Amino acid sequence: MLPLSSICYSGSLPNKKVNEDAHYYKKLNGTTIFAVADGLGSYSEAAKASTQVIEYLKKNETRITTESKFLSQFFHDVNDHLCKIAKVEHKEQSHENLLGTTLILGIETENEVTFAHVGNGAIIHVRGTIADFCEKDNPWFATNLLNPHTIPNNGEDVLYKLLSNYDNVDVQPTIIRIEKDRDKGDAFIICTDGIASQDHVKLFKHSTVGFLSKNNEYLHELFTLLKDFQSSDKINAFLHLSTKITLFLEKNKDKFEDDATLAILVTDNFLKSI
Repeated sequence: MLPLSSICYSGSLPNKKVNEDAHYYKKLNGTTIFAVADGLGSYSEAAKASTQVIEYLKKNETRITTESKFLSQFFHDVNDHLCKIAKVEHKEQSHENLLGTTLILGIETENEVTFAHVGNGAIIHVRGTIADFCEKDNPWFATNLLNPHTIPNNGEDVLYKLLSNYDNVDVQPTIIRIEKDRDKGDAFIICTDGIASQDHVKLFKHSTVGFLSKNNEYLHELFTLLKDFQSSDKINAFLHLSTKITLFLEKNKDKFEDDATLAILVTDNFLKSI
């Protein structure tokens, strides 16, 4: 398979003393792999959980496919990896709340982008028509494809699907497939809940209409970033994207309430520069 001409980059900014998120992207011949993992703060080794999941992904990157059977087994294999770590490195500790993390895995092939995930966060699909919308319009060019694996429990929202060394955890991923738009192009943002998640939506009351509306200033900034990025010189596009993501994270470092991690994939025809 020929190498894909899409552009991918990931970044992270810690809000805690130890960053409990982890991220990854890699372009292989005919495939782009990108992922984010959010170590869960209720687990004592949250940072190790997310880091080990990403490290396992790196070591096995060459065998990753988009087949549903493979993805299902892969998430179980990753979870088994966490269980082995807990048994070897933490023999004297209670294993029930030791290692816990979410995982969003994205895989781009020639004609589609496939996502597999457990937990929360966001998978934002942005149409290449984004430049046709003024900033005051509702973002009809974008949608969050990730429905969080969250349920209410004793007044709190808790995950019922995640990666953990706990024996009875549900690790069966939700799988989403998007056929790429060959005409207008696509962009995909995956992120941890420090940036966006449907179970952490901030609401505001419209001053005239009166109903509650969703608002996420970070996503709106990312949409503006992508609008600007569309006119980038294709030769320097990777540098432009990485610089924009870094500046976005640094600009908001005092606003994030949690570790903030994201990866952005932009298909080759998303750029409108000649």
